[in-house]
Amino acid sequence: MDTVLKKFLSAPRNPGYLRKEKYKHLQERNKQLYLSSAYFKDSDMYDKAKDYTVGLLDDTKRYFISGLPYQLALKEGLLMRDAIEDEMSESTFSDITWMMEMESLFYGA
Repeated sequence: MDTVLKKFLSAPRNPGYLRKEKYKHLQERNKQLYLSSAYFKDSDMYDKAKDYTVGLLDDTKRYFISGLPYQLALKEGLLMRDAIEDEMSESTFSDITWMMEMESLFYGA
């Protein structure tokens, strides 16, 4: 990611309207978007999440980080409570996997 993908962020987006003088001030930096489940705390993604949290709290930075746990899907009607209960009652259910995938929590010491 750092040695290849980030290198493609060198040229900012250049829509045609920016060529007009009155819109030149609207140029924006490229954005990096990461979409992932939480994982183990010894992963690179955990370190990235910590960095983004620090950046989010710094008013001079433009960072954003968000977790979308299963409760949001329940509230919005995208997931049914009985489907969750069925999944949790299966013999192959894993508390740790559930925590990482559905609760947006990293696991580990």
